[in-house]
Amino acid sequence: MNISAIDRLIRDEQALQNGEFVRNADLGTYIEKLKKNAEFLIHCSNGELAAFVAFYCNDPNKHCAFITLVLTKLEFRGKKIADGLVEGVMSLVEKRGFDACQLEVKKDNEVALALYQKKKFKIVKELNESLLMERRFK
Repeated sequence: MNISAIDRLIRDEQALQNGEFVRNADLGTYIEKLKKNAEFLIHCSNGELAAFVAFYCNDPNKHCAFITLVLTKLEFRGKKIADGLVEGVMSLVEKRGFDACQLEVKKDNEVALALYQKKKFKIVKELNESLLMERRFK
């Protein structure tokens, strides 16, 4: 899978949400940071990128991985693809010996909150517009 498909999906979602998807950073800079530092699990359907999860699980000194982005293309939503991708990340995080995995989710994103709670993430901190959630493995 070409990283340009991920780039397009992020930009499409940013447009779909009227610039509110990535709010606290320049979109191009954010995408470049992902390309340089994140790992990706992807799901394709008929050769088309349907969904992906971007995560950081590359610093064993921190003992905590971080899911930075879960995104499903509009026409593939509701098919539990993100569920499988998050589960895949949890499997990798645990196999690599990390103690925990964290993520940040917007408070009003009920679908994502339900998914993360189902995956045993707990709220550890309330931020202005979002929640910091964590799943412990040890």
